[in-house]
Amino acid sequence: MWLLLYWATVVLFFVTALFLLYIPLPPDISDRKKLQILEFLLRIGYEYPGDLIEFVFGPRIRNQYIRLLIYIGYIIPWPTPSYVKVTNESIGGTKVRVYTPKEKKTNAALVFIHGGGWATMRADCYDDLMYKFVRRLGITVFSIDYRLAPEYPFPYPVDDCEAVVNDLYHDSYTRFNIDRDKICIAGDSAGGNLAAVVTQRLARRNENFLKCQVLIYPVIHVFSFQLPSYLSYYEKYNGTSLLNPRAMARWILLYLGLPANKRNVEKLTSNQHISKKLYSAPEMQKLLGSSTNFSNKNVTSSEMLNQEDEAIYRTFATKGTDPDVSPLFGVSKDLPPALVLTAEFDILRAWIPHWD
Repeated sequence: MWLLLYWATVVLFFVTALFLLYIPLPPDISDRKKLQILEFLLRIGYEYPGDLIEFVFGPRIRNQYIRLLIYIGYIIPWPTPSYVKVTNESIGGTKVRVYTPKEKKTNAALVFIHGGGWATMRADCYDDLMYKFVRRLGITVFSIDYRLAPEYPFPYPVDDCEAVVNDLYHDSYTRFNIDRDKICIAGDSAGGNLAAVVTQRLARRNENFLKCQVLIYPVIHVFSFQLPSYLSYYEKYNGTSLLNPRAMARWILLYLGLPANKRNVEKLTSNQHISKKLYSAPEMQKLLGSSTNFSNKNVTSSEMLNQEDEAIYRTFATKGTDPDVSPLFGVSKDLPPALVLTAEFDILRAWIPHWD
């Protein structure tokens, strides 16, 4: 009797916990049933423990915890298909994972830059996707293992990626038997940001040798957190483990070498990280549009800012408008053709319409 009561209590506890933790995803999201389960598992294994770890040990340890969770999933690597040879190389002084098809269809090459908020993931985390590229395109793929923030903040990741592209074009193209006039650059999320930045860096130097760029939900600026897709997150799937404004703010702070504590994250998500003077500048209004909301309830120009506030204002006034951080502010001429992909339920989506 007591054993039956015990197990009934255990079952009741778990059913109640599942009910309280359940957050429905939007009904029109793709693969909703599968994603609902995956989102729940990510939330209880990633978001909630991450919040606790950050509260006790700080945001840097939280980021290391995220890395650990990701890398555990790749302890057992994807089986290497028979049609591809995978090697780890050094190109331009940077680690690169090279996927060479055993039967090439072309001597063109794809340079891929992984996402992960500039602070997580590795090239081998994308093995399965790279295998698909090789199988469908029959080209050599170079996946860059750039150094990660916060240990290596901006501009280290950009410099690493640019070094690889430059070395491939000027020197290593013969080593890998590729046509240096048929190099395409691609990346997702933070990797899309780095791909766009590298392309613009080359254009500013009149080195227009990249054939095309593929930008998959790229980060194109670090300013408004009140754009429609951010507001849509709060309205339709707030609290889920899908990419959220707080995580995005935390990664931007880590990338720019700023303290990613809770206070600073809240400043970014409420648009209190940019001065009103900068937001009212004609160039900013032209780029972001007049519909961009600016919320600065706690800090005014007449208030005395502490050193941390001043550091944030100063950093975003300089680095934030630097095209090497926000490619939205970069050159728009002499760039190779771009394919820009985005997703409906993604906070990065609303940044794309502002980008010509």
